[in-house]
Amino acid sequence: MSVELSFVVDGECDHGPKYAWEERTECNHRLFSPWGEVEYPDPDPGRDEVGHLVLAAGWWVGGLLGKGPIPGKRPGELCEAYTQDGRLFIKLAHENRTWTWELFEAHFADGKGPNDMLIGRWPD
Repeated sequence: MSVELSFVVDGECDHGPKYAWEERTECNHRLFSPWGEVEYPDPDPGRDEVGHLVLAAGWWVGGLLGKGPIPGKRPGELCEAYTQDGRLFIKLAHENRTWTWELFEAHFADGKGPNDMLIGRWPD
């Protein structure tokens, strides 16, 4: 099973290089899955930006497997990937809190984006 991801753009989008005097429009790109909006695809616990859904590159998770907790990309973070009962999980720890997501293969509905993508959700 591969979970389908799609972007929804709120507002008019005119991305691209512009001169300083050219008017810019405001847009908001939001990422959705069948489980809801992925509010914080790359969680940052230090800014209290952690949600029930997360994205992870398969190569990154593969590199974490079996290594135990390793430092995350932000100060004070520890990341870990592990399997349990044939299921794949990632865990993020920061200060005295931890978050765990079960991972599933994912793809973008428009066929663009990385091929080796995983989506995580808090286990039930």
